[in-house]
Amino acid sequence: MHKDGFRSETHDCMFYYIEEKYSSLELDFEFLHELRKARNDIDYRGTKLPNKAWSDLKIKIMLTISFLIRYLEKK
Repeated sequence: MHKDGFRSETHDCMFYYIEEKYSSLELDFEFLHELRKARNDIDYRGTKLPNKAWSDLKIKIMLTISFLIRYLEKK
């Protein structure tokens, strides 16, 4: 968003912007929305994430971040 001249205060807005503007990216937007919801549950409701769930999510998070970094480096 910043690269396009916009700023967001929330992950929700950022994910919807990326999904709308860059729909051609092969990102699992459903995963990103679920991840945002899980983060909100942890931060605002004190929900605990089991270690197994975290290790499964961590792999997909790292792959998503790597993909986005490579995409931005090409721009």
